[in-house]
Amino acid sequence: MSTENNSTLKIMALGRPFKLGMLYDYRTDQLISDTSLWNSNPSSEYINCQPLSWNKCELYITDSFTENADLLGIDNNLKLSVLANLVQLSDSAKLIDNQEKKNHVLRFILKYSIKKRIHALTMTCINKNYTKYKEILNQQIATHVVTDILYGGEIFFVFDRILSVDENRKNIENSIKLFLKKIETFQILDNGELDWKNHEKKLAETLTCQCYSDFQIQTNPTTFEEIVKLYQELSKLIHQNTDNTIPKQVWMYPLYLLDEFQLAKKNFYEISDDMLIKILELFNNLYRLKVIFNNLKISLSSMQMFSRTEQQLLTYFTQLSEIENHLRNHLMQLLPKIRSGSMNEIALNDLFKDLDLSSSNQQRLNDWIQFKTDEINIFKDFRNDLRKQDNIHQLSCSFDEVQNQFKSKFILRLIIHVTEKKDSFLNEIFQYNNNDITKPINQNTNQDYWFNENNLSLIQNQISLFIEFARFNYSKPNIEFIVNEEYADEFQMNKGVTSILYQNGIPINFKIPSRPEQPHTTNVSDHSLTLHWSKPIHGSQSIEQYKIYSRNTSNYKWKLLLTTKDTTLSVNIPNLMKKKYQFRIQGTTFIGDTAASNASDIIG
Repeated sequence: MSTENNSTLKIMALGRPFKLGMLYDYRTDQLISDTSLWNSNPSSEYINCQPLSWNKCELYITDSFTENADLLGIDNNLKLSVLANLVQLSDSAKLIDNQEKKNHVLRFILKYSIKKRIHALTMTCINKNYTKYKEILNQQIATHVVTDILYGGEIFFVFDRILSVDENRKNIENSIKLFLKKIETFQILDNGELDWKNHEKKLAETLTCQCYSDFQIQTNPTTFEEIVKLYQELSKLIHQNTDNTIPKQVWMYPLYLLDEFQLAKKNFYEISDDMLIKILELFNNLYRLKVIFNNLKISLSSMQMFSRTEQQLLTYFTQLSEIENHLRNHLMQLLPKIRSGSMNEIALNDLFKDLDLSSSNQQRLNDWIQFKTDEINIFKDFRNDLRKQDNIHQLSCSFDEVQNQFKSKFILRLIIHVTEKKDSFLNEIFQYNNNDITKPINQNTNQDYWFNENNLSLIQNQISLFIEFARFNYSKPNIEFIVNEEYADEFQMNKGVTSILYQNGIPINFKIPSRPEQPHTTNVSDHSLTLHWSKPIHGSQSIEQYKIYSRNTSNYKWKLLLTTKDTTLSVNIPNLMKKKYQFRIQGTTFIGDTAASNASDIIG
């Protein structure tokens, strides 16, 4: 029959075994294989065959669900059925489920497609069995009958290229596009290898390859070289065996329009384009969020010390997957009811209660993404500073899990606590996880930028004190230096860093002292002077004594001159030779020494 009728439904087969005359239920997007309008398959006299000779090769840069679905020619209605798991995919249609979840990966898809023939039922065949048709319509088991089938095939070659931080995305993209467009021109030598240049071979080695095919192929290619060989064999393979083609596109006619008396009622209903677009946008935003969370997690994977932040992101990433499954299951329940007319499409608005990605939240979400990106960059700076001192252990697990593994008398532990276990802004968006998803949501939650100028400066200073103290006590055998992350929830939501000293496993009061202030002199004579200094700005309560070092201009090596008996801030130094001297001060605690002060001015 004519495929131009406005009432005709045209859909992609997606690997499903369509046959002419087969019944179809549009409401559930299911084939009805056990019931037919005929007692046997339509004979050839009722089938028109139109041979085709069409093939095409196109290159795309695409990855999202919607983009992959568009490559497969899927309309918006069928996209929803795929999302709702009403349609089981096979052959090349499985491409739709392959979405790369990393934004530092370039994905190229080379699509090779052919159209071989169209088979169409004649109207004589369709109209000749009115009694059986009326019986099926009354049973409400189907909505359409398959009238036309386009036979062909597609194969999708998927190429992924991982980008390093310093690579220019656009330049790499352009060079690979030019390279892939040459796939038809590569020659295969007698030894089975490709005739290509060295730089082309190196470029090919940077690509990982996958294949989704409607055609029967002996092995699934995984390298560019294998794909070139398969690509060049395709034309020969297809022309040698017409059975290699499968149903690709199907036209179906509504059963109710076959009623010659026009008494039958339409038993299916279409969802509006606006609603279809709205739901697909929700799933695209969900996919985008999953990519973002996955990439943030990947950024943290090399910094195992920040396990709490990574766990927070993993929790929300897992919740996104739960939300996606919930949305798909909800969609599976709603679509057949709406398409059958037993429920209004307005019920689909319930889907948006699970994940608030409305336009009003988009900018706030973008701000949060930028905040998290900046936070991770700051974490990298912390990590880089801490690992310069190799006697500092960066823990990737709970301190309680490993505390007993350290046998030293003292453990000085630095705790970074800037991440909340549950992010207040994300909790607004992830309404699916609230017990009452209909309750009003506070749309004015402000992101807590813990790294504001004042707080970040304070945190950086405390980390520097810790690193400095570890450096000046590197050779002390009785102390371990440990850094780990905990949730801010365990510190009354105070976002900063905290140091704790453990003596034989028991936490005791201790503040890491900074270096004493630069010393100065009074009462200077030929052979003596009085040296004064100020206590450290931070942690002076931990100081028990001070060490005084000196050096003269003829020997620049520092020597310990004396140690005070207490925390006095001045000392008389007698018996000096007539030379030029400098002095510096170092605080002493019961576990180790502070950094030394800046040297005094030259005296003498």
